[in-house]
Amino acid sequence: MKRDPFKDLPLHDTWFDWEDKSLTPDSIGRKLMGRVSYWNNPEFGEIERNGELIRKSMDPHEIEREILFEAGRNNWGKMSPYNKPYYQHMLTLMGLLDDDTDITPTIADATRAFCLSITYGMKVLNLIGSQNSGKSAGSVRIAFACLYIDPEFCQVFVANPFDNIADSTIWGEVLEMWSNICKSHPMEGDDTKTYLFPQGYVYANKTIIAIPNEPKGARIELRNVKKAGKFKGSKTRGKETHRGIILVLVDEINEIESHAFLSVLPNLSSQDGFFCVTSQNFKEEDDMGGLICEPVPRYSHSKEGYSDLDVDEDQFWASAYSSTTLRFDGARSANLLSARTIYGYLFKQEDWDRLLELGEESPDFFSQARSFPVRGSETASVLPQTAISKSRCDDKFYTRIGQWVRVAFCDPAFGGKDKAKWGLASFGLALVPNGSGDPEQIMLFEVEEHFSTLRITKDAVYNEFWFARMRSVGISTDDFVENSLVSPDDQVAIQCAELNRQYGIVSDHFGYDFSLRAHIVTSMIQMVGKSCHAFEYSRGPEGVHMDRVDANTKDEFTNRSTELAFLTADLFHSQIFRGAEKCQSAIMQLSRTKFRKVNKKREAENKRIYKSRWKGQSPDDRDVLMGLRGMADRCGFSGGTSSAKSSTVTNPTSRKEINNKFRVRKPRKVRASKT
Repeated sequence: MKRDPFKDLPLHDTWFDWEDKSLTPDSIGRKLMGRVSYWNNPEFGEIERNGELIRKSMDPHEIEREILFEAGRNNWGKMSPYNKPYYQHMLTLMGLLDDDTDITPTIADATRAFCLSITYGMKVLNLIGSQNSGKSAGSVRIAFACLYIDPEFCQVFVANPFDNIADSTIWGEVLEMWSNICKSHPMEGDDTKTYLFPQGYVYANKTIIAIPNEPKGARIELRNVKKAGKFKGSKTRGKETHRGIILVLVDEINEIESHAFLSVLPNLSSQDGFFCVTSQNFKEEDDMGGLICEPVPRYSHSKEGYSDLDVDEDQFWASAYSSTTLRFDGARSANLLSARTIYGYLFKQEDWDRLLELGEESPDFFSQARSFPVRGSETASVLPQTAISKSRCDDKFYTRIGQWVRVAFCDPAFGGKDKAKWGLASFGLALVPNGSGDPEQIMLFEVEEHFSTLRITKDAVYNEFWFARMRSVGISTDDFVENSLVSPDDQVAIQCAELNRQYGIVSDHFGYDFSLRAHIVTSMIQMVGKSCHAFEYSRGPEGVHMDRVDANTKDEFTNRSTELAFLTADLFHSQIFRGAEKCQSAIMQLSRTKFRKVNKKREAENKRIYKSRWKGQSPDDRDVLMGLRGMADRCGFSGGTSSAKSSTVTNPTSRKEINNKFRVRKPRKVRASKT
C-alpha cells in the first residue's frame, strides 16, 4: 500500500486559540504564511560585478516565485531549504500577489492539499464545503500562483457547468483576482494593467492572456465543461514536461448533468503536468460531484464508501479518479470557532442558524452547512455507489456457454421531457474466472446494446411510408385508413415491432409499461402481438424470494415498481450484471432513485418525484432497465431469486412449440359491439 500523505494531518484551524480576541485576518494570515526572514539572505540581494549592478535586490514576490520555480512542482509537497514547507511559500506568494487576499485557514488547507497531491501523484483535488467556505477563492488563488511561477508553461482552464456564462461564479472570482493584481502591482500610471505581465490582457471571449504568442501557456480560459472534447487537446508543452502545469478548475461540479467530463478525465490525467481542482457544496452521492468524491480504499486505513465516513471526524479521504477530497465543514468555520465574525464574507453563525431551522437531518443542512452525505433513515439510494463499484458490471472476462435468451422492453413517453425508449438484454450461463483465475459457472444478465430512442412525429398520417414499414415486419395494413392520423401509441408500437424483428425478439419475450398510457395496450397487441407483456408499475409486487436478503418481495416492497427497482439493483449486489458501458444513464438513474420506509416496507420514489428533484429529467433509461429485469424473470431468469415459477431457461423457439402443442383451438376473435 502507498503512504498516505494526509494521514493524521491536522487542519489549519487547529493552529489557533479561537478564544483569543486579538486574532485578526492579518495575524492569522501571518502565522499561516510562516516566517520570511530569508528575504534578507544574500542570494536575494543585489548582485554586482566589477562595480556594475547586475541585479537589484529581489522583491518579496520575486523571491517566493524563485524558490517555488527552482523547486519544481513535483517537490511542492516537501520542505524547502529555508526550513519552511513549500505550500507556505505559495501562501506567502498569494498574499503578495493580491493585497486584498486574506490567507484564511481554508485557503491554507486547500493549498497544502494541492501541493501534497502533486508530489504524491494525485491528479484531482476535490474541495467540498459549506456555503461561503472559500472553495472557489482557494482554487483561483492556486491558479494565479501557478501562472506567475512559470507562466510560459502554465495553462488554466476554468470549466463552466452552466449554459449561461454569466452564471459562472468562479469566472467572476478570476476577473476580480486579475483586477486586484493589477491594483497591487500596477503599470506606472495605469492600474488596469500589471507590470508582472506587461502585455497581459482580458479578452471578450473569456480568456486572459498573460504573455502573448504562447500557444500552450500563459493563459486562463473559460470553457464549457459539457463539451468535454474541448479538454482532450490540452497537452503539456514540448519536452520539458517537468515544468508548469495544466490546471483545470471545475466549480460546482455537482451541477454538471453530463458525465462526459469524467470519461475524458483518465486521458487528461496521463499528462505529466495535468491537475484538476473541483469544488462544490456536496449534495448527492450519485451526482457527478458525488461520483468523483466517492471514498476508495487507496491506503490500508482508507474508507471504502460514504457509509464509512464520520461527519465530525472525516475531513480528508482518498477518492475516485486518483483524487483526494478535502472537506470544509461549516462547524469549523473561523467565525463559528471564535464565536464572532472575523471574516465577514465567510460562513457565519447566522448562516448556521438559518440552515438549522430546516432540520439537523435535512438534506439542505447537510449540503449547505456540513457539506456531507445525508445521514438518517428518511431516504436512501436503491443502488448505492459502493454496490456499483464492487459489482464487476464492466467486466469483460467471461465466456458464454449454452443458449442465451434475449428479452426486450419499451418505456413509452408520457409527455413533457419523457422519451420513448427500447432496450435489449440477454441472460444465460457463462464461465467467469474467480479471483484465482479458475472458471466458475454463473448465470449472467447482460445489456447487449445501447437503448434506442423512439421518434414520435407530430401529425403523422398513414401513407405508403408507414404501410411499407408495417408490412416489412408482418403487420397487416387492411384495417388502417390512408391519410388517417398515426397515433403516438401506434408509432411507438411500430418501431418496437421493427426493433424486435431486427434482434429476433418474439412477442412473448417483449414487455412494455402501460401504467400511465393505457391506450398503448391496443397498439402493442395490434402491432407487436397478443403475447407481449404489459407491465403495471403501480400494482402490488408479484412476490419472489430474494436470496441475498432472505425475504419475499411482497413483504419488503409496497408496489411493483419498487420490487423491480430492487430486483435490478440486486443484479449489481450479486455481481452478475454485465454490459454497463451500454447503459450508463440507466445505472446512474437507478442509483439516483431514493426510497423511504412506508409501514415498514420500502417504497422507491416514482417518476414524478424523481423528475421534481432532477429539473424535470425523466428516468426513462432506468425504467427500461427495470423492465428488462422483469422480462428476464418471466422468461426463466433466476439470478438471486426463487419463486414458484420454473427456473428453466427457455428460448423463443421451444417456447412457441410448447404453446402450440396444447393449443387445441384457435383463439376466438371478440369484436366490439356497435352502439
